[in-house]
Amino acid sequence: MDKIRDFLKGKKTYLVALSGMLAALIAFASGEMTLPETVAAITAAVMAMTMRAGVEKSGPNKPAMLLAMLLPLVLASCAMSPGQKYKAQCLELDARQTNLIELREGGYLTTADRQQVTQLTDRADSLLDRARDAILDSRGWTIDYLIIEVDTILDDLLRIQIQAEASKEQEQRTDD
Repeated sequence: MDKIRDFLKGKKTYLVALSGMLAALIAFASGEMTLPETVAAITAAVMAMTMRAGVEKSGPNKPAMLLAMLLPLVLASCAMSPGQKYKAQCLELDARQTNLIELREGGYLTTADRQQVTQLTDRADSLLDRARDAILDSRGWTIDYLIIEVDTILDDLLRIQIQAEASKEQEQRTDD
């Protein structure tokens, strides 16, 4: 057992980093990871090896250097898996859908121009449906574009509501 410990002394970090690189490459080859995720995982493994070499050369009494090397390692390893991306994108769409439903059912848009509101809400519904299809097809740039479009429509709906409320308040003041 002592022979194994002596053999592994100073090599454990490198072996773990190399196994992480190998796992990332296997995951990429099998389609479980995208190229950017694979590059991020390999970069994190290289950073771990570099950090280990730096600590070995400078000694453990250099915490500032260790923290400076650790931060990029942590940031580089924050890539999301396809499943996590899918979940995050679905939650993002659900939040927009909830906003739209609240605006519709909450009576906030009743005083605004009905035709314009109907057109905007129908367009937002259509965009949300297209975004859900884009999530299933893994078209990230399309999802981002569609979410920006939905946000623009939600902003327009809120602007219409604010203008309608302001004109309603103005009418009440003139009536008083």
